[in-house]
Amino acid sequence: MAKKDALRLTILNDLVSKKPTKSERTRLQIVEAAIRSYAKVGIDSVTNETIAIQAGVTRPLVQHYFPSKKDLFLFAVQCIRADFQENAVRAIGEIRDPEEMLKRYIRATFDWIESAPDDSRAWLFYLYNCTNDRTMRAKHLELTKIGEGRIVEMLKLGVKTGAFENGELPKKARGIQKLITGGLLEATTEWEREDVSRICAEVTDLCMKIVRNSV
Repeated sequence: MAKKDALRLTILNDLVSKKPTKSERTRLQIVEAAIRSYAKVGIDSVTNETIAIQAGVTRPLVQHYFPSKKDLFLFAVQCIRADFQENAVRAIGEIRDPEEMLKRYIRATFDWIESAPDDSRAWLFYLYNCTNDRTMRAKHLELTKIGEGRIVEMLKLGVKTGAFENGELPKKARGIQKLITGGLLEATTEWEREDVSRICAEVTDLCMKIVRNSV
């Protein structure tokens, strides 16, 4: 099983060690089909019939697992965000140097654009929907805070080892998160493939200035 599929299934399970059931695999098929559809036309133009055809299941089965379009969309976004964060965390691996850790974390977020193009396109539609849907904004804030929390932990380690300057770490983490988000938006909406590394390097440089109190 691919790492992405395995991760999405653990979200369905809530227990990593539990063997996925046939029902959970069907839900995963539906979620993956939905993400592919969102990536092409956005949420408003996607119907349960479209998703059912993509997933190779019936329309009533889609509705059985996800009673509303919004339920399915929010769950799909949760899966996308989990993959996004997992890729970033995995990139850190066994690295113990805080500066290298943060740089790899940032790099991994930009690698995600190229490794999961459907996910990144669907994410853009999600951000658009956050502009006029309070529930989606609340979910986005919840997911963003998880990412900020991970960055705070990296900053704490950097301060402890003397690699980073002390200060308001949650505020610095929010600044780094905003830079990464802005860079990803630039890379997904304006980018040519050769430009992604340049954008990543610029974001990384600005993030390093934040942790060194040089901005």
